[in-house]
Amino acid sequence: MKVIRIANIALATAFLALGSPLMADEHGDGSFELIIQDVTAATNDGTLILGRIKSGNLSVGDTVCVKVYGQDAPVATPVVALNHETMKVDKAEKGWRVEVFVQGLDSSKVSNDGKLTSDC
Repeated sequence: MKVIRIANIALATAFLALGSPLMADEHGDGSFELIIQDVTAATNDGTLILGRIKSGNLSVGDTVCVKVYGQDAPVATPVVALNHETMKVDKAEKGWRVEVFVQGLDSSKVSNDGKLTSDC
């Protein structure tokens, strides 16, 4: 994420109100996409998916979709917890490397080079 320092508070407020092009997501429609880097089985019938958010934002409680081996359609699953830089967070943003904890997925059937999306 690029950071712009703006000394004038009024100018900074106006800049944020207009929407920074630096913060726009790649798809331009607010859709979420995370590139999966690693998948691990977790306790309590859970799966921990590690990756970097390519576009959009992700919050605990959101439903994400992931392609699993042996099924044609992506599987929808709720986000139970999020970690960023070893801290538990409620929301994650574009560019963040996060751990996404979901339940009801067999971790052995999720591809390490796949993606999580908001589109099912």
